[in-house]
Amino acid sequence: MNKGLVVYQVLVILIAVVAAGFFFINHGYVQTIVYLVLVALLLSYVLNERSKKA
Repeated sequence: MNKGLVVYQVLVILIAVVAAGFFFINHGYVQTIVYLVLVALLLSYVLNERSKKA
């Protein structure tokens, strides 16, 4: 695993956390949990596809 990909993952996670924070303020915790699960699934899918190509 190269350093660039790790940095990219950390940035994406930080952005997702900040976005979830704003989402939480606007919508409440149930929608936020659903949103976070969807984001996590999407991220794991994207990372799996990337690792297959590499």
